[in-house]
Amino acid sequence: MHLTVTAAGPADNGDGTWRVLAGAVFDRRAIGLRAPRFLIGREITIALDVVLAPPG
Repeated sequence: MHLTVTAAGPADNGDGTWRVLAGAVFDRRAIGLRAPRFLIGREITIALDVVLAPPG
């Protein structure tokens, strides 16, 4: 399976937290996911917008 991942950050939010943006794209056929093409495309895109904070 081929997975393409991109990321930006971390960026300091100024309040002790960090923001990370990431995304991934993969071909659903590589994992055997079957669905009508009109329902879901060949490529699946995942987008993440995460804020990391220290414990406590």
